[in-house]
Amino acid sequence: MTMTSWATGWKAAFVLACTAAIGWSQAAVAAPKAGEIVMERGVTTTGDGRSIAYEIGTLYAPENRAASGGRIIGVGFARLKAAHPTGAPPIFILPGGPGRSYLNAFTDTDEAGRSRLAEVLAYTEAADVVVVDQRGWSRRGDVLELSAPDQPLDRPRTLAADAADMNALARAAVAANSGKDLAGYTIVQCAEDVNDLRRALGYERIALSGQSFGSQWSFAVMRLHPDVVARAVLSGGEPLDDAFDMPSQILASLQRVAFEAEQDPGLKPYLPAGGLMGAVRTVHSGRYDDWARETIERRRNAEGAVRLIEPLIDSSLGVSAARGHRLRTDPAADILGFWDFDAVTATAADWPTPDLDDAFRLPVVNPTPVVFIHGDWDISTPIDNTLGVLPYFPNGHAILVHRGTHHTREPLLAGQPELRTRLMAFLRTGDAAGLPVEAALPAQAFTRPSFPPPTRSSP
Repeated sequence: MTMTSWATGWKAAFVLACTAAIGWSQAAVAAPKAGEIVMERGVTTTGDGRSIAYEIGTLYAPENRAASGGRIIGVGFARLKAAHPTGAPPIFILPGGPGRSYLNAFTDTDEAGRSRLAEVLAYTEAADVVVVDQRGWSRRGDVLELSAPDQPLDRPRTLAADAADMNALARAAVAANSGKDLAGYTIVQCAEDVNDLRRALGYERIALSGQSFGSQWSFAVMRLHPDVVARAVLSGGEPLDDAFDMPSQILASLQRVAFEAEQDPGLKPYLPAGGLMGAVRTVHSGRYDDWARETIERRRNAEGAVRLIEPLIDSSLGVSAARGHRLRTDPAADILGFWDFDAVTATAADWPTPDLDDAFRLPVVNPTPVVFIHGDWDISTPIDNTLGVLPYFPNGHAILVHRGTHHTREPLLAGQPELRTRLMAFLRTGDAAGLPVEAALPAQAFTRPSFPPPTRSSP
């Protein structure tokens, strides 16, 4: 071989090798393996000007673990190191929704992002903190959403109309996501994402922090992998069989609000005979302006596109047969109706996610130490949820918060620094000693009606 031909051959081999290397690199990026993670480092700034280092990454997971050979999807996460070494298991923060993400704490510099960052940073006093996205609602993976048509404004809504709309949404969701396996978007798959991320990050055990759906997600992790959960803090609790709210329990929360509102001197001139709860049953004023505006905005789809993981997860989880019967026969249904659950339960078979059976939904005894924080004014996940599941957690501790609404944890801890210190101690050690069983938020100022109080006739 001449020098020229040798050089030409070497160049060809070099180009071939480079091409192969580039092809391999592109293949590795384009087709990651399930269980792998990629991470990068970043620095963000707190509201008070501190620089905070973090890691942000993507977990690659099977879209549907029940099917072989399917897509691999991305699930975003971020990690903050503990403020100082504690030896405690890392705290995995699971957001609510479904259809919420905490990653804006690291990427957004607006007020919402800074507020979320402060919330997450507080937990670094106890351990490393890992924030986990939900599959199907992650900027580092897929965001499954679909625009829904406006609802008509010229006629009342009916349960049948809502069910028909939900059926149409299910069919449109499947059609718009050709090539995706929507059957994989269940709470079970979300729980397995947490466990896969735990393994990928090298943690033997973890602690959980969940609010609302994040608490339900935590219940699923504890149900499927009880040995890896060292402890948990759950607020706005939503046990696995409580995906849909019992009307009477919501009404009881409203009764507690009404009782305190009736003590407000500014509202007393407006109160009809029988008080606010009497007014719920018999409305005499006929002033529906604000209610009408709210209904019009909702029918015009003012909330934007539908986050598809919500009906995908909810239709799959459903409720047990016993709870379904109680929902349909609840005595407060004549006031609140079946709007909270009817459309999803009526069209559950139209969604591709599989039904999770009662063996999964119904609670079982679990020795995991859990601190439950729940407000008695919560009308999204009533306090009865926590009271009902507490007996199944022999090492559980409930803090019942008077005047606490659905998102009561952060307002409570912000107003009671000593309680926050004790809660961080629990996350470090699992010892709930010193935590109260009840707490209260400050008295609320109630909004006065915009119209004058009615004229009372003399007795």
